[in-house]
Amino acid sequence: SGSNKIAIESGIMNTGTVNVPLKNISIEPEHLTIGNYDVNNLSMANIVPVEVLTQNPSFGLNPSAANDHRPHYELRLIGENKEPGVIIRNLPGMKPGDALKFEAFSLFSNGDQIMYPGNQDNNLMLYSVMKIRPLSFSSGADYVNMSCGIDLGLPQLPETSGIIQLYKEGGQIKLKLYPLDVSFKGPGGVRFIANTQYKDNPQKLKDGEFLAIGEIKDKEGINLKANFYRTANAAWVQIMPENQWMPLGGSNTRLANIKGRMDADMPSKTWKNLTFSGEMTGFKGMQGNTRKTFTVTGSINAANEKMEVKNIPSSFGNMGLTYDLANSRFIGNLQMDQSMGPLRIVGVANMLVDGGGWYMVAGGKLKTPGLGEFNAGLLIGDYNSMPSNVAQTLMQFAYNKNIPPSFRNGISGFFFTGNKDLPIINIPDWSLNLGVISVSLGAKAGLDARLWMSFDKTGNEYGIGAMAFAYAYLKGSSITCTKFGAEARAEMGAQGVYSTSTGAFSVNGCGSFSITGSIKQCFPTPCWSDGICCEGCIGIKKSIGIKLNVSLDSYGNTDLSFGFGNCSGQTPMSSGW
Repeated sequence: SGSNKIAIESGIMNTGTVNVPLKNISIEPEHLTIGNYDVNNLSMANIVPVEVLTQNPSFGLNPSAANDHRPHYELRLIGENKEPGVIIRNLPGMKPGDALKFEAFSLFSNGDQIMYPGNQDNNLMLYSVMKIRPLSFSSGADYVNMSCGIDLGLPQLPETSGIIQLYKEGGQIKLKLYPLDVSFKGPGGVRFIANTQYKDNPQKLKDGEFLAIGEIKDKEGINLKANFYRTANAAWVQIMPENQWMPLGGSNTRLANIKGRMDADMPSKTWKNLTFSGEMTGFKGMQGNTRKTFTVTGSINAANEKMEVKNIPSSFGNMGLTYDLANSRFIGNLQMDQSMGPLRIVGVANMLVDGGGWYMVAGGKLKTPGLGEFNAGLLIGDYNSMPSNVAQTLMQFAYNKNIPPSFRNGISGFFFTGNKDLPIINIPDWSLNLGVISVSLGAKAGLDARLWMSFDKTGNEYGIGAMAFAYAYLKGSSITCTKFGAEARAEMGAQGVYSTSTGAFSVNGCGSFSITGSIKQCFPTPCWSDGICCEGCIGIKKSIGIKLNVSLDSYGNTDLSFGFGNCSGQTPMSSGW
């Protein structure tokens, strides 16, 4: 009214964080006068109370203030004698009696602020799991954001920056945590990668627990969902959910229902190796507890595992496995000392699980009651082919080199073979060397036995085979580069299938006698190594064998036939020559 001044009884200065109540405000063309200001009821966005302790607050226009050094109104709250000027209490997760303390606290009308803790310790624990160090505050209409340095006190995880949002719900102050990057690297090349996408709500903070959702990965190819937990006294990463799987073998087989965790050793400030387990599912012939436990140390290994196999009464233990995840396979080995009924096999076994299925092949000594010790081979598995190296390994323990028909094109069951030499009285191995001529002769006899069964059977039908053999040989050579030899071989054996439940059987028998002779003449040629070398050889080798095949079964069917060769498939002159 006739005056260039506007008088306002009360108002609020919004600093962007704290609203400052004002009274007796006078506005003139080039001047603003504020009569009084109230610091007794300050709050951040009407959510977080700010308790002012200083007895000498100041408020006014600062000609060079804030970050831009321009004129701004400033509310300055500075403690006396290095005591706090402002404290904030009773935030969610704070222990009773704890407070955020600031020796200097300045708020500017442009929204800038200065928070100076001075000698006040502002490293406080929230929910007994998270140490915070406030850096700044900002607010909106219904929230306050506190930017902090956040430390979970964990190995390989230094302090990180984060934002804690405070809001009101039902009249109570609530806390929301913006996702922190709590990714870290553990031993063995294992990494936890935190999900920091706000929309996924990936992290939770509550009394006594911090939870972060993420993934576990490693250089071998592990890629599993996992949760990171921090409690007052422990921390760990756990594979979650537990229905995850990893590739193993083909499309219908896998390592399923994986469980596992990686724990922090809090006293030593280190992480332990990730350990996980999974069930081998879809593998024909495996039964019982198929869960295998692995430790990641750079490679993925399991120790002291055991495997139970269909139709075999005892399990195989002390097995070591390596998980070749890149090739979706297991490679295993074990030192065998295995009892199977009255039999006991001691030796070394190798195992493979891949896209073709699985098998375990073993070789060693078989101890039997009454017959003593056999050289023995054992094959167990379900595999879509018969690998040549497996057949070669197995047959080195057999005199009878014929693989049962049901195992020639693949493996599905178990196959055991063994052989034993028997002493022959009055025909010892003998040799004579007169310089110009050397002669040796010998004889050998033994037993060969085998047992097999398919996983497709119920467990009461077996394949059984046995063979007795004897052979004698003579060989000689002379300085005229002449070599000669002869062998005679006799074999008799039978193999068939027998059902223990019905008594039904079918048997194929074979008896054979074969003789072989050979002579070779080479031409003596002077040479540096031995003086005389034998080169340009010519010779002849003759072999004849006759065998009788017999077949019969429990239904009265019989067959008898003659042929040539031998029963075992042994190569003529392969022994002692």
